[in-house]
Amino acid sequence: MLVAATLAEAPVADAPPDALQGSLLPADPPAGAEEPSLLLAGPPAAAQQPTLLLVEPPAEAPPPADPPAPLPARPVRPRLEVPSYSVAEALTLERELGVGHVLAQVLVRRGLGEPERAAAFLRAAERHDPGAFAGIDRALAVIGRHVRAGNRIVVHGDYDVDGVCATAIMIRALRDLGADVRW
Repeated sequence: MLVAATLAEAPVADAPPDALQGSLLPADPPAGAEEPSLLLAGPPAAAQQPTLLLVEPPAEAPPPADPPAPLPARPVRPRLEVPSYSVAEALTLERELGVGHVLAQVLVRRGLGEPERAAAFLRAAERHDPGAFAGIDRALAVIGRHVRAGNRIVVHGDYDVDGVCATAIMIRALRDLGADVRW
């Protein structure tokens, strides 16, 4: 059932329902009729031409013939298992390293509950010999040649955390060398 409303000064003759404009006057439904669904959108009543949108009330869906069969019970497994941790070790890391409690928890859960080991991990002072990578000399020569020639270098990386970080570091390093870099 489409809800009817009385419009004053509305050009209703050949206008589609979504183009009706005018002033909304209260429409009393007949006794026992459904309450109309009506939405008035647009300028406030004091404006010259409010927009009237007529809305059909939602149709009630008939009840299903047969209720759906219940699903078989499955054991619920947690999606994420967070191991327990030593609160005392976490509090010690907070106090001695000046880190927040969440970082202290992560460090303790990773086996870095002693302040010295946690501090060494956070310094990230571990270094790797670049010469240990196979083909590194050839790769450096090719990159150097393109930087000196002023060729554009495009860096592609994947979208996980280490890929985004590696891409950012590579772009920064190449720009420091004077390369024309894009990603």
